[in-house]
Amino acid sequence: MSATEATPRLRFREDGTFKVLQLADIQEKPSVRPDTIKLLEAALNASDPDLVILTGDQIRGYDRTFDKVAVRGHLDETVSHTIDRFMAPIVRRGLPFVVTFGNHDRECGLTNETQEAIYRKLPGCLNGTGAVRQLAPGTLALDVLPSEGTGLSGHAALVKGAPRLLVLVADSGAGSITGGFAPFDPQVTAWMTSQVDDARKRAGRAVPTVVFQHIPPTQVYECLRPATSRERGWLGFRSHKAAAPYVPLESARISGDLGETVCSPDTDSGEMAALEATGDVFAVYFGHDHKNTLVSRWHGIDLGYTPCCGFNSYGPGTDRAARELTFHEVDPAAYETRLLRYRDLVSATTENPFVDMVTEVMPTTPDQLHHDFMQALGLLVFAGTLTAGIVVAISSSLSDDE
Repeated sequence: MSATEATPRLRFREDGTFKVLQLADIQEKPSVRPDTIKLLEAALNASDPDLVILTGDQIRGYDRTFDKVAVRGHLDETVSHTIDRFMAPIVRRGLPFVVTFGNHDRECGLTNETQEAIYRKLPGCLNGTGAVRQLAPGTLALDVLPSEGTGLSGHAALVKGAPRLLVLVADSGAGSITGGFAPFDPQVTAWMTSQVDDARKRAGRAVPTVVFQHIPPTQVYECLRPATSRERGWLGFRSHKAAAPYVPLESARISGDLGETVCSPDTDSGEMAALEATGDVFAVYFGHDHKNTLVSRWHGIDLGYTPCCGFNSYGPGTDRAARELTFHEVDPAAYETRLLRYRDLVSATTENPFVDMVTEVMPTTPDQLHHDFMQALGLLVFAGTLTAGIVVAISSSLSDDE
């Protein structure tokens, strides 16, 4: 079935589950890394999802290859070829999928609208079909209906055609002209809350809602605390700089950890406050910061990172992963999630281990690079001073013996 034909609605399975596989930061260029494809194949096999959600930075837009082909007039063809290659494991399985965009996608020279049109040509793409309600490229809402013939004992009767779970996917914007990342668009926030209200009206009850986007909200910083002198922490980004690096706040942490700086927008435009006010949103998942896996609880809403799954950019080595989320029809907010890691599903090594090792340990912001350098320099100075002291002490001892 092509993406332009009528698309079946999404439903919970007969066993009462609905699985989403989130793919964050594929960030590939025309010469797609085989390890990326291996991870996608293995994660899809391990999960067998009902829906795949690509949450931005599928394209490594800053790669020079796109500039070179643009000069020759082959940009559309090259981007389309790149997308076809990393989407092949999904398309071949006939899985439904939706796509939003990150800060790097449009850097290839094609607008998000043009790129969405490329995805819409692929079988299984729900963007722009009757299966979704859509505000703009990459911003859409999907209903997940009850399983066929379900009768949820102990729950009020379900309204026919009303969703049991609402999935919101949002384009969280790109870089800011002042540097950093633009605040979340208030118009997108208003549209999302209107979709939550509409779902509630159609169902005659609250509809549990989960959100997927690319860039993390600023509220992630409220789930962190200053690191002690003995802890490895990560500096705040731009307006979130503090006297000390950050580490996860244990009282908020659900799972995972930080592997790099949290690169959220400088200012909060009110997205999370509006989602909290609906009372129906229970989780927001994102990517963007490739080495982070932290999932925290903020005001009753889970804020969760998914690490990158592509190997043509920096990342957490063989801990690159896709995230599976399993929702239950009886109570979608009581979901389970797990990371499907390359090292567990494919191999303990990659085809280019040296490069992957370097990108795993390299700092991801200039401030963090400077911080790590000064710390290393301090250790070298300390070691040198200690060594010099030992040499002097030994020399003095030998002189006394003489």
